[in-house]
Amino acid sequence: MAQSSGVSLQKDPPGPIEKGAEPTRAQILAAIESSQQAMQTQIEAIAVGVNLLRADLRVVADRSVATEKQVTCLQSEMDSLKASMAILEAKTHQLEARVEDAEDGTLSLKRRRQEREEAKLLVQTVTSEASNRSGSPCVAGKTVSGFEP
Repeated sequence: MAQSSGVSLQKDPPGPIEKGAEPTRAQILAAIESSQQAMQTQIEAIAVGVNLLRADLRVVADRSVATEKQVTCLQSEMDSLKASMAILEAKTHQLEARVEDAEDGTLSLKRRRQEREEAKLLVQTVTSEASNRSGSPCVAGKTVSGFEP
């Protein structure tokens, strides 16, 4: 028998084992060798499959790590946005309060102007009536004590 790369070669391979007949030693050895070759092929196919699965697992693990980093980054960005939103809400409330104060101040200013105008009119009226009376201590154009035009 000649051998080449771990596989034995025979000149006349033994025929198949017939049912009910006693197999020859050569047939048994050929069947064992054939089974071994089939198992070796299956083992090599399984090894290739295992290597592919390992590569797939590395890819999945890498993606998982990348996804975890992205999730962490996104959570950080969300926290930052929430903080920014809280700051914006606080500033909005401050501005609303300032607007209300300004509106109140404007109303107060208008009220004070109106009161001042009413006081001027009252002083003019009192001064006018007082100057129309004879012997009045008030002189037209001067102020009544306690009132400023």
